[in-house]
Amino acid sequence: IPSSRSEWDDCVDEMTAVCFAAAIRRHASTDANDDKPPPVLPPLSRAYIRDRIDIDDPLRGYQIRHKTGGWLQGFVLMTTFTTWTHYFKWDSLHPSSGILRAENGNACGEGQEQETHSSSSVLDDDGTLSAQLERQERSGDPLSGGVVWPNLAEISLVGALGCGEYLLQMALDDIAKRGCHDFVVLQATELSRPFYERFGFVRVGAVTKYGSKELFSAEQRSNYRHEGSNDQQHKPEGLSVDELKVVGYRHWTYANETTQRLNKHHGGPSYMMAR
Repeated sequence: IPSSRSEWDDCVDEMTAVCFAAAIRRHASTDANDDKPPPVLPPLSRAYIRDRIDIDDPLRGYQIRHKTGGWLQGFVLMTTFTTWTHYFKWDSLHPSSGILRAENGNACGEGQEQETHSSSSVLDDDGTLSAQLERQERSGDPLSGGVVWPNLAEISLVGALGCGEYLLQMALDDIAKRGCHDFVVLQATELSRPFYERFGFVRVGAVTKYGSKELFSAEQRSNYRHEGSNDQQHKPEGLSVDELKVVGYRHWTYANETTQRLNKHHGGPSYMMAR
């Protein structure tokens, strides 16, 4: 077990290689006769792994290595859940949360950020879990150290070659033993969803607003103005509070992300799960 941040940092190349090898193995295991085999999804990038090691606080985790050769076979990292936006809300019922819900046969509205889930997906479809998460304590500055949720542990990174279940169970046991957290959350993918569901994780929705600190200050002042007032003296020139739209949450993004950057680099809402 690496005992310091620098020791984890020394393993970044190995961790990246494990993730890439796992992606190749997953693709190779698909049915060769499948007319539309799934693409090789890009593994966790070296930059993302490095970021998590540099920023996660606290930083705890485990590694599994080959008994004689010492080669890295898998790793898991844990931390305290932290958000980096001025506005964040756990809300599985919000139309932009990323959870598809077709009630009474109604289709999703235009512009709503939704994902299609298989019938076997385990979803927080009544919003109970997201409501519990939203009631949790949080504090901090998204521009300096992040907004920390002390009661939420996060499984921040998992990469493994056949030992993922063992590593995840080690992490969950570690979190339970410490007794500091009421919930565990993580970011998954549609492909990894069944793996995490076996450990009791449920797909949960979250939404956020992206914008500068000045824009959020303008929004707050706008909310306090008397209804019908035309007073604009406190509104920063060139800024519109209408720009602060509620959108699906993308994990590990920052407060002032633009729509163009979100769509280009982060895609749709993150596949958040909790238990």
